[in-house]
Amino acid sequence: KKHSCAGCPAAPAEAMSLTAVMGQQPPVTRCLAVASALLTLGCALDLLAPSTLLLSWQLVIYEMQIWRLVTCFLFFGPLGLPFVWNLC
Repeated sequence: KKHSCAGCPAAPAEAMSLTAVMGQQPPVTRCLAVASALLTLGCALDLLAPSTLLLSWQLVIYEMQIWRLVTCFLFFGPLGLPFVWNLC
């Protein structure tokens, strides 16, 4: 059987593109997924050091590195299949 709706779970896999899937997500989910992907890609390309993303209360309190409060929840480790599973 063929399905005409692209969002239907029984639709063929080729009918669902990344933009279609992301377009169906709420804005907060899209922002979190994009931010997580960008942080992970930045670390994979050695543009960012993973140690700058991890939570350190001493650095947050005494050196005002406020971004650590957010980035520790967005960085899932090295780029790979486990990263994709964490996004889902």
